[in-house]
Amino acid sequence: MSTSTSTERFCVIGIHQAPPGLSKKEFETGIETLVANWLELPIIKINAIKMDMIFSNDLLEAQVKAAGLPDSRPFAIIKTEYETVDNMVAVMQHQESQKLVAGRHEFKRERGASVFSAEVTTKIDKPGSKGRAHGIVILKVPAGESPEHFARKLEALLDRFVALPATQKCVSKCTLLHNEKSLENQLNAMGIHTPGRTFVIHMEYESLSHSMEMASDAGILKLLGDAIQDLRVSLVDVSYFGADVIPKFTRK
Repeated sequence: MSTSTSTERFCVIGIHQAPPGLSKKEFETGIETLVANWLELPIIKINAIKMDMIFSNDLLEAQVKAAGLPDSRPFAIIKTEYETVDNMVAVMQHQESQKLVAGRHEFKRERGASVFSAEVTTKIDKPGSKGRAHGIVILKVPAGESPEHFARKLEALLDRFVALPATQKCVSKCTLLHNEKSLENQLNAMGIHTPGRTFVIHMEYESLSHSMEMASDAGILKLLGDAIQDLRVSLVDVSYFGADVIPKFTRK
């Protein structure tokens, strides 16, 4: 197991949720078109290192129900990695990039969208592992809670999580992404909604059956109960879903 905080790479996360009345297929087609248009811009390929498109699926529905979490509308996440914050700023200040974002419904607050720059902390990373099931957790800091206090409690819980035997057996990679404010002004200037403090946990399981095994593990279930109490989060502010991760660009 390795635990490290990335300081050399920077990440931008776009979280989008399908609006009521729009089918999953229509929603995902819109996101695919947006990403395809973005990748046509030379400024992206010059400055970005990697871009992934992530769509929610129902493969972890049993885990969601076991945790007592509500069903959610389809999610899509666009994750882009850069070498430095300057590379990110270059993309966001580029005229063609700004034109692409302007007027896009996918970035509107009423569509449940939020975009932020993220610090990435890797909690588990098993070299050579090729997980076949992905799980995404999205957590919002409760109103009135200090984001710094929430972050400390969440990291303590994650450290307990990665130490559990079931986690060591079943999880090949676990990363924590939490939004920081360095690009908030640039994003707002582009008309992009930036959220209150948001945390994203991305887990990669050894296999789908391994993810199911965790859903009934006593240690995992106890930790989940502790997390709800310690973090004081309402279940309506927690989203957990299986995900399809689709690599769209990797710089050679």
